[in-house]
Amino acid sequence: HDNSTGIVGFDGSIDAIITNNVIRNLTQDYISVGNVPSTTIFAHNTLGGEILCSNNHDGGSCRAQIMNNIADGIGIGSGSSGTFVPNFLGYNFCTGGGCAGSNTINSGSPTFVAGSSPSTYAGFALTSTSLGHNAGSDGKDLGINPTAGTPAPPTATRPEPPTNLQAIVQ
Repeated sequence: HDNSTGIVGFDGSIDAIITNNVIRNLTQDYISVGNVPSTTIFAHNTLGGEILCSNNHDGGSCRAQIMNNIADGIGIGSGSSGTFVPNFLGYNFCTGGGCAGSNTINSGSPTFVAGSSPSTYAGFALTSTSLGHNAGSDGKDLGINPTAGTPAPPTATRPEPPTNLQAIVQ
């Protein structure tokens, strides 16, 4: 909040679950990533800017799951290389309009429990009369879910760390 850059990551294909973040009042990137696999999830974030998912600097892909967010917009793909087809795109609230995906709200403004400029995380929860209330793919509000627990880790298998290592100093 009130910083220059939000969440940025390129040139790697690691799994990530980016959820329940409030990112507002930045001077540039809110969420901007490239070369992410289909196990990468952007869900239940409330942003004052865009989610950008594009190619990496070497022509990677954007296969992320992008759902249940409130953002100014969602930009998919840039440049001429890479695959810019998210694994899932829908159930987002794009206050700037023009977002693709099923069940996406492309006009209007959310109504937060703490008014138009909340000063706390919980203040960014939606009121029961707001656009996006109970409109998520999971039946929850779009944007943050202040009562959420820790998300499940990605299902990709990670190698076991090495054991019985020795260092010899000469």
